[in-house]
Amino acid sequence: MGNNLFNFILNKSNSYNYYKKEHEKLVKENNNLKKQVSSLNNRVSELERNIQAPRNFPGRFLTKNDVLTKFGDDTYYDSSRWDKFYQEMVEVLSRMDDVHKILEFGPYKAPLIENEDVIDHMDRSEFFPFGVNKVIVHDCTKFPYPIKDKEYDLVILSQVLEHFGIMGEQNDVFKELARISKRAIIGLPYKWFSPSERDHHMIDEKVFDAWQGEYKYSYQNINTKNQTILRIYDFD
Repeated sequence: MGNNLFNFILNKSNSYNYYKKEHEKLVKENNNLKKQVSSLNNRVSELERNIQAPRNFPGRFLTKNDVLTKFGDDTYYDSSRWDKFYQEMVEVLSRMDDVHKILEFGPYKAPLIENEDVIDHMDRSEFFPFGVNKVIVHDCTKFPYPIKDKEYDLVILSQVLEHFGIMGEQNDVFKELARISKRAIIGLPYKWFSPSERDHHMIDEKVFDAWQGEYKYSYQNINTKNQTILRIYDFD
């Protein structure tokens, strides 16, 4: 009787341990599948944006893969830079209509859209992950810019406008944006440091508004997940 009871309990214990291990294995496999599905969904979304881009835009958008593979050894372009700045900007751009001719200010090594025009104080196109239409080499603190009135459907400034100084030439930049383009999308850092540090990253809505100067341009605030300000200005 004692041996039978012992064997019965032992078998139950072994069965419990077996099913527990099987359950843990299934949970782990399920979590791995969820990660794979999430990764595939992100990739599909990325591909959909790039497929749709040529309908309204001159070329495809910058991708996270571009940033990581092209600039893997450049600490300036780590994955957090894509997550903080580029991803939301690209998502907003992909939803815009009637955008054919585009100018981007100072994208450093990573312009956001293939075949767009770029304006910067030097030509860095040898580092770009894809081709652009042309690079206008110009010091953007010198006005006016060598660009015709309303030449562009859209101008992009991603983490650029603050580098003109906290109350520097931004008023004049806005005048030029309104002259050369129909719309502008502008992304800025939002209060990156403590309020006592009034440097070029200490931007808030009041500073942004002041940069417009005497002109009160129409704009749309875009809600962002990161510590940034994102606005679309309409100059038409």
